[in-house]
Amino acid sequence: MNPMLKCPNPSCPYVFDPTHVPVGVILSCPRCAMQFQLGPAPPAPASSHPTTPGTPPSGPSAAAPPSPSGAAWEDLLPPRGSNRFQAIILATIAIVLMSGTALAVIFMITRRSEPPSQPTVTRLPDINIVLHELPTGWQRDEELRAKLAGPYILAFRHEKPEAYVAFGAWEPKEKGRLPRPSEMRADLESAFPKLFDVQTIDKQPSTETAWLGQAIASGMGNTFRAQSPDGLIWRGEAYAVAYKGLAYYWLSWCGENDYDAMQSRFAEFRGQFHLLDGRKNWKETRPNVTHYKGEQIPYTLTDADDRWRPLAAWELQMFKEAEGDLDLRLRIAIPPRNDPKGQPVTAELSVYVVDTAGDPMQIARQYVEKLETTRVGSAGPPIFQELIDEVQGDPIPTDVPSSTQVVRLATNVKDAQSANRLIVVSGLTVENKTVVVVCWCPLNERSIFEKRFVQIASSLRP
Repeated sequence: MNPMLKCPNPSCPYVFDPTHVPVGVILSCPRCAMQFQLGPAPPAPASSHPTTPGTPPSGPSAAAPPSPSGAAWEDLLPPRGSNRFQAIILATIAIVLMSGTALAVIFMITRRSEPPSQPTVTRLPDINIVLHELPTGWQRDEELRAKLAGPYILAFRHEKPEAYVAFGAWEPKEKGRLPRPSEMRADLESAFPKLFDVQTIDKQPSTETAWLGQAIASGMGNTFRAQSPDGLIWRGEAYAVAYKGLAYYWLSWCGENDYDAMQSRFAEFRGQFHLLDGRKNWKETRPNVTHYKGEQIPYTLTDADDRWRPLAAWELQMFKEAEGDLDLRLRIAIPPRNDPKGQPVTAELSVYVVDTAGDPMQIARQYVEKLETTRVGSAGPPIFQELIDEVQGDPIPTDVPSSTQVVRLATNVKDAQSANRLIVVSGLTVENKTVVVVCWCPLNERSIFEKRFVQIASSLRP
């Protein structure tokens, strides 16, 4: 039997038959590609160049050093059993790598199943607000936020018990203008029709007096009870405050039976909102003040809200021809807040110069009541009720003279309710004549115009 020859590479198990290979040929192992020479090398051809003593031999025989005298290749190779240790090491490495891969896969699957973490601090520099921490049990509710829409920009949900919170902010487009109370009230309550049956809403003043370090104005802090379209009864809280041109809104609600327990959680959540105080350079811009002078005799009216405008000359002339005592006529138009191109609500002011002396306030009231009775005609006579309650409407931002007494009247036309008006009257004696100022608008627009009427009518002076 011919002896078999193993590859000289200790880590290569390949074995081949040397009888099929000529002696002295350089072999290349088909398994590991290691090269070696079988048997003694053939004699090298004579060199044409002399060899320097001590120069190492060159050529193929130099690649394999001669074996010890009389030793066979089999004696120089490591024993076959030596590959078992290396196989164990390679298998161990493979097991470790596979285990690491499996652990990585398990980690990724577990991580994906966990809900995404939410930041502990939310900064909203555009509205000067920071939410320091989301209290335990609350999570963002983007579907609710989209449903409520502006001015609400954040919405949250609590699972057990079911509860909701909405936070909003709004800034007027006019630089430096304060949000008006009527605008804030409308924004605060804009969510109610989207959540509840408005006919079931019962509001009561809240005992809370401040939020975000700002006082809660009258009518801007309420608790409420309401029914949703699915018949459930809810209780909640609604607050609005203003700071340096920005209005902020808070709305929270839960099931009626859970309200007492949730009040403290609502308060805790509300306390996580703070002002960044990033509006140190903000300054209020006051509206222009416009003075209107009499044509027939010297008197002055002052518009502190920069809203009243005189009629065009042709229109004023038309009114003067119809009303002989008319001296001045102004008009105010308030466009819809969210639709500047929409139909505005309007109001009128007329100044009459009457050739009657006496108590100017009494003369002015009698004169206006006569004008109104003539206007109503056969649908009247109108019933005049003097208003003594708080004046409605947004405050006037600019202080101007207001020395003349005014009377506020609400008319009631029994057979024509659409003809009911809010009327504000003032009178002043100038050069033995009585100057009568009268402002009017539909009665249902009282909250829009009443303070404006009182301001300009009371500014009447010589």
